[in-house]
Amino acid sequence: MDADDANATIEWLRRRVAELEAELASREDACRQNAACFGAVSGGAAAGIAKDIAERGRLEVADLIAVQVAHDFDNLLSSLIAYPELIQQQLPPGHPAQAYCQDMREAALQMANINRDLLTIGRGSHAVARQPTDLNRLVRQAMAHTPDWPEGLSIDLDLAPDLLPVAGAPAQLLRAVANLVTNAREAMQDRGILAIKTENVRVDRVSAVSNPLQVGEYVMLTVRDTGCGIPEGMRESIFDPFFSTKATGNRQGCGLGLSVVKAIVEDHHGLIDLESEVGKGTSFNLYLPMSREVGKEVSVEELPRGKETILVVDDDRLQRELLQRLLESLGYRVETVPSGDAAIDHLRGHPVDLLILDMEVTRGIDGVEIYRQALETAPALRAILLSGCVEARRVRKLLSLRAGTFLKKPVTQGKLARAVRAELDQGA
Repeated sequence: MDADDANATIEWLRRRVAELEAELASREDACRQNAACFGAVSGGAAAGIAKDIAERGRLEVADLIAVQVAHDFDNLLSSLIAYPELIQQQLPPGHPAQAYCQDMREAALQMANINRDLLTIGRGSHAVARQPTDLNRLVRQAMAHTPDWPEGLSIDLDLAPDLLPVAGAPAQLLRAVANLVTNAREAMQDRGILAIKTENVRVDRVSAVSNPLQVGEYVMLTVRDTGCGIPEGMRESIFDPFFSTKATGNRQGCGLGLSVVKAIVEDHHGLIDLESEVGKGTSFNLYLPMSREVGKEVSVEELPRGKETILVVDDDRLQRELLQRLLESLGYRVETVPSGDAAIDHLRGHPVDLLILDMEVTRGIDGVEIYRQALETAPALRAILLSGCVEARRVRKLLSLRAGTFLKKPVTQGKLARAVRAELDQGA
């Protein structure tokens, strides 16, 4: 990205934020007017309901803006994550710039995690594939990835050896477990007992912070700390986005941790239950639906390569160039087009082995229609779908048309390489 591109991107982001702020102000006014009318017509007894309507409208608009901003940044983060990796591949081992590239990439990945949190809160992760997942393994991973365990903190793990898998998205569930562990450490200020327990349970009836569970079999995860506890008056707000009990000057996060946990659990058709006593500590109980399927272990190996021809469809020039360079570095022949119409014209005269399609193409026809028309030209054509934020309904529509894989932006080279090779091998 040269200086002109960077300046243009910054200016575009400023305009985008201004547009979203204007939309927020407009919708807030409409919510207040509707609430005021409702209160006047229904009398004083309805004033509380009217206030709730206005607040709900405000939260919905805030969610919408968070999702839109997060999607806009995902496209920019893709370059910040992938290009340092490509640079590292071209540098000799031990070169001083290797460390700089790694720091840049790790910072961009942290930004991507924040984006992912905003999207999880705003719309959930319904498009993420579910698979049988070992919760015990995720707990061990979360503990291993937590740095610098202090001497004053004792760990008590009670993981059921016969624990059945849950039907889940491993990366999402790992984030939920890690957020609960971090929350417990902060509550105890790194001094006390952190207890984590897993067990198979049958639920007949549960009273909890959110909606009751359906009767059935669940895997239960309990994360308990011996910290300061949560006062009664704060318990209704503890899962709200950006809510934090830390003083502003000492705040280490942005108050998304527990709200992300709640969003992930509910997205998995589960429930999170809170028990707390001031001065003694807090327990979070997660109930996740059990799965009777057996999961497959994934081995770590070198990035797969190939020589096939791939067509990339994306209306963002930076994204097209990034995907082209990532794929060409893996040996593939890559062609790019900026719109759906251009993609259809290209396919009529240039057969390809795989289509990589951005779901949010804004020029001409949208992603669903692009692929539908592409199949008329090449009925056996496989596709990979890319998106930073997309409705599950549209993803299901495309998957029903033979599109095989959905990848969440920002995309890393490893994730892209494995998805491309899997689709090409399946279509062979």
